[in-house]
Amino acid sequence: PETVIGYELGGKARLPAQRINANFAFFRQDFKDLQLSIFTGNGFFLTNAGASRSQGFEADVAWQVTERFRLTSAVTLLDAKFTERVLAACNIGQLNFGQAGCFNIAAPTTANPAATRPVQDFNGKRSAAKYSATLGAAYIQPLSDDFEVVLRADAQFRAKGQFALDPTITQPAYQLLDLGATLRPTGGDRRWTLGVSVSNVFDKERYFFEFEAPAQTGTRIGFVAPPRRAVFKFTYDF
Repeated sequence: PETVIGYELGGKARLPAQRINANFAFFRQDFKDLQLSIFTGNGFFLTNAGASRSQGFEADVAWQVTERFRLTSAVTLLDAKFTERVLAACNIGQLNFGQAGCFNIAAPTTANPAATRPVQDFNGKRSAAKYSATLGAAYIQPLSDDFEVVLRADAQFRAKGQFALDPTITQPAYQLLDLGATLRPTGGDRRWTLGVSVSNVFDKERYFFEFEAPAQTGTRIGFVAPPRRAVFKFTYDF
């Protein structure tokens, strides 16, 4: 079994006169016998892999600037790394292109008691991004006595990170922007809305997961995050 001891110290603040709500927390988690999916070169297996530590700070703020205008933001600062010997299969660069960090350990089999297996040690390595943040803004614009439109923009920022299954695969820092507008009635029948939203406005290309392909030396598989998308939405409450 995996065990974790967690600590958290935080607070909530409300400033009614300024119409501001804020939350913050410092946290730390110490994992022992961490359960980890290890790539072996031709597949994956679940194992207990020593220890890891995750600590940092997170906060979010909501500010109702005016009756029509609202700002929100959130930030996370994260220091996460393996803190004990964690053995995993060597990556493509180590096995085929002479990169350092790969060594052999005993891996006897019935057919070959002297067999060895090349591995690397993740001890001290980090994979998660050191910070991430979001910023959002919403504005209500009256169109007439009967209708209004809600305009919204949300930005996301994320620092450079690495994929845990292979720390040599880097996810560059990126920024994303989503925009949206929703038309809704203000009087009478308020049961319907009509909206349009565009996510990933600048069509930022990135992977949300990537790893070496099993049994295909020199090949990596990556799952591409969604490209720019426009969505039209109509809702009606019966």
